[in-house]
This record gives sequence, C-alpha cells and structure tokens, in this order.
Amino acid sequence: MRSLFPVGLAVLIAGCASFGVGPGGATRAAQSDSARATFTTTTFDTTWYISNRRREAGELSRNPTDSLEYGLIVTRYRERSGPGSDGRIAEDSDSEPIDSARLSRSDFVTRLRMRLADSPDPRSGAIVYVHGYGVSFGLGITQGSDIGHRISHTGAMVAFAWPAHASVVAWPSAAAVVSRAYRDDSATAAASHDAFLSAVSTVREAAGTQSTTVIGHSLGGQLVTEALTRPGARRDTLVKQPLTALVLFAADVNLARLRDSLASTLAAVASRRIVYASDDDLMMDMSRFINKSERAGEATPSLQLTARGFEVVDVTRGRRVNGALRKIFEPGHGMRFAATALFDFAAVVRGIPARCRVALGLSTQMDDGSWRLLNGPIPRNPPRLEPGEC
Repeated sequence: MRSLFPVGLAVLIAGCASFGVGPGGATRAAQSDSARATFTTTTFDTTWYISNRRREAGELSRNPTDSLEYGLIVTRYRERSGPGSDGRIAEDSDSEPIDSARLSRSDFVTRLRMRLADSPDPRSGAIVYVHGYGVSFGLGITQGSDIGHRISHTGAMVAFAWPAHASVVAWPSAAAVVSRAYRDDSATAAASHDAFLSAVSTVREAAGTQSTTVIGHSLGGQLVTEALTRPGARRDTLVKQPLTALVLFAADVNLARLRDSLASTLAAVASRRIVYASDDDLMMDMSRFINKSERAGEATPSLQLTARGFEVVDVTRGRRVNGALRKIFEPGHGMRFAATALFDFAAVVRGIPARCRVALGLSTQMDDGSWRLLNGPIPRNPPRLEPGEC
C-alpha cells in the first residue's frame, strides 16, 4: 500500500487548478489555440438533469431541498473523430455548454420519453449518472455528458446532481483540508437517498420497458448502494422491474459492508452489478486513509465481490483518454477519462453479456472469475455482437 495521501492531495489540488471552469461551471481542459485548431468535427449532445440542490439567487447552491429541479443542458463538442470511433473514446476533445432549460416534471418525462423513442438503437435506453464528492453542479453535468458522448450513446443520459461541495477541499485547518469536505459530502449524500430514488422513479416512468442503467461514481457509489437497499415502496417497485445494470466505478464504498450487507439486496434490484476498480487510483488511496477501511474501488480487494454476484473489472492497465496535462495531474479516478473501461461499459449498455468480454478484444478473464482490461488500441469497428451471441 502506497503512502500517497499527502502526495495525492497535492497532485489533486494542482490538477483541479489546472483544468479551468468554463461557462455554466463545466470544466474545460486547458488547451492551446493550435491544439483546438486541429478539431475538425462539431457535434451537440443533450444531458438531462435532476437535482436536489436548492436554487438561491438564480444559482443551484450546495444546500439541499426536498423539491427536485428538472432540466437539460446542451453541450457542443469539438473533436478530431466522429461518433463510434476509437478517437471519440480515447482522444481529448473540447466541450462547452451552450444552452439550457428548466423543465417541469411532466415536461421532463414527456421529452425524455420522446428522446428514447427517437433513438436509432432501442437497446441504449437511459443512463442515470451519480457523481462523487467535491463536484459542482456544472462539473457533474460535464462528467455525465462526457461519458455519454464518448460512448456515442443514442439514448438518454441523465445526471443526478446532489449538493456536494464545489471543490474537494474545505479549509477548517491544514490537517483537515480534505477530510472536512469529504465528511460534509458523505452526510449530504446520505441525506439525498430519497431524492435519488425519486429521480430513478421519474426516469423509469419515461423509459417504460426500455433499459435503465445506473452509474455510481466515487462517493456517488455510496449514495446509490445505500439508497437502493432501503426498504420501501420504491425498492419494492425495483424488485418487480429491476434496473438493467448497476455500475459502480471507482466506488468509494466500504468493501466489507458492500460484500456482507448490501450485495444480496442489490441483486434483487439490478439484473447486473458491475464494479470497475483500479489499483492505481489516488482518490481510493486517500479514501482508505480517511476511512481506515478497504474501498470497493480498489481492484485487488474488490475481487472478494465476485463471490457475491458482481462482475469485477480491473481497469488498472486499461487505456485512459489522451492529453498532456491529464497525464501529469489526473489521479486515475474519473470514469469519463477511462477509455478502455468506457469501451467495456458501452457493451454493458447495449446488453452484451459478461461472457462476451474476451470476444470484444480488450480484456482477459482471470481464474477467480474477474476480468482485467488490456492496454491495447480501442477497436475502430468492434465486433457487432448481439446479446444472444458468445
């Protein structure tokens, strides 16, 4: 185990400072004019959002509210490659939110239903992305949007934006620079369970019989797993019509609790449970330091989850999105930058079963039943597998 808490903190703060905040709070990687000039393709993606952040003075604050806000944000992407290409998943791009709209719940459901009906791939369905700690509203939208964009998702990408800190740091004292913000966000995540379940219910209403996949990233994984295992009418509904998949990426979840207390309950509400984990994630190192416990997002410890019905995918060796500054500062934590993992995730969304992973060409199955992603080129034309094949 590396002693990386002080080093990781310094790298993380430096990294956050090096990736500027653009219009609407969305992040944009620092790039030169000459780099931007090489972008030849422009596309526009819509990300839907549901938030329990209280709106104050026209802005969504860090204070929670019992009433949910619904809306959408349109993002413009400039890139070198088009939809479905290896470049879209693995190469850097330039993005900027250009339009937004607040919606009533009924209008949200109607528009989301229309978007899903218009999708050229009925298997795509809806994805609900739940961000982690220290993430502003704008950054949470950007993370979800980037994931949907990189996998060329033609269904609906919905971000559940809970009221986390806008930064990974709070400043009560030098010794508690990270742990204060982290513990604040942990408490807020726990208080957002009902709001998240309401958001999922709204998306399921729009999706109907189409698939619904939930992603819990980092501390969002803790929010999602605890909420989905709470007794109540919403959980009973999910038992009758389970989620297509529950995806935990770099999950900041107590491993022992997930293994011993939550796993069997989650099996009843999600047909597939996938854990993407890494042994080279600085944020997992810091969380383990703070919590004094193994985290589900650590690849080696997470192997224990295979016996509990989880598909455990080790992303440590997988390819990450290119970019000079990102190679220096990115702590190996963000799902939107995990190119090979996104390639694998796209197959999950399309309903390709776990047994097909090796046939896709970027993973190998281990003797313990887990999968290990490989650091090879992303196929430009991946095998056209159907769920019944392999």
